[in-house]
Amino acid sequence: MTQQQASLSPLKRANPSDSDALIQCIYDSSHELMQFMFGDKATALAVLRKLYSHPRGLFSYRFGWTYSQHSEIKGAVLGYSRHQLKQQEFMGAIQLLIAMPLTLKAHLLTTVRNALEGYVPLPSEGAFYINNIAVCESARGQGIGAEILDALCLQLKQQGYRYIELDVTECNQGAIRFYNDYGFTQVSQSGSEALNQQHGLPILLRMRYVLGDKAHAGQQPNYTNVIKEVSRLYPIAVDEVYSPGTIEQLQTMLNTTTKPISIGGGRYSMGGQIAYEGSLHIDMRGLNRILDSVSKLGLVGEIYKRQLKMMGWQSKSCRPMPILRWAVHSASIVMVAMLV
Repeated sequence: MTQQQASLSPLKRANPSDSDALIQCIYDSSHELMQFMFGDKATALAVLRKLYSHPRGLFSYRFGWTYSQHSEIKGAVLGYSRHQLKQQEFMGAIQLLIAMPLTLKAHLLTTVRNALEGYVPLPSEGAFYINNIAVCESARGQGIGAEILDALCLQLKQQGYRYIELDVTECNQGAIRFYNDYGFTQVSQSGSEALNQQHGLPILLRMRYVLGDKAHAGQQPNYTNVIKEVSRLYPIAVDEVYSPGTIEQLQTMLNTTTKPISIGGGRYSMGGQIAYEGSLHIDMRGLNRILDSVSKLGLVGEIYKRQLKMMGWQSKSCRPMPILRWAVHSASIVMVAMLV
């Protein structure tokens, strides 16, 4: 998007003077969470107003957009990339603690902190995460929500994003229908019934929208996502690269996709076997953690030892390396199968 196009767009980056619209948007789109954290609307809006005025933090004006018609704000959006979210988390937590009333600080450090652990998973790599989106009450029912998304999609595609992700409460069937009609699909679920009953925090459905050109949907596929391994000698064009942030996201994708699947991680493998042309390539780096140091990691070594024995090799020379590569690949497939 050129500077002239951006100036003509009804969706513009927020500034500090837009606080009334943005903080109302934040509250309206997540009132259950606001109620749990702050107890009442007046306290929530007062704290959000303080956080909004800071140039840093997850509720800063720097991460907001306003949508206007005839110089009147009709809706607003607050969101960020995965990197921005992780970058702002610590400072945001400090600012929230400072802005909280003294009587609620202990509640924030204990009850809120424990309840929200893992409640909202990180977005995927390459995704823009909408933390809050809302239409002003006086403008609802006029198609403003879809117009906001249209304008946002246009800007995000120009910025290089590949997806939009957001969370919607399981009980909000109207919002779910709206996002489904727009083209979003559910990729995971977070929260629990116990959390809902104890703190009034509803189950969240993670919705995902692929930023593509609908006008070219019927044409032959032209794969532009290229996967390269460490040697850079075997570039492979894939249909889509998906980077799950949670095991649940991975399970949902594996259970719902109809595309051929390839699996990759750090892309250190040589020989071009880390991807498959036209596939849904699952980038496992978002799940980079040890699941079970005994059974899972031991699986690779066990396959390795069995192959050495089968081939009659007792030493650990370079000769078994092709077998080891196959063993690691097989173990990766087994580990993914165990997650499904």
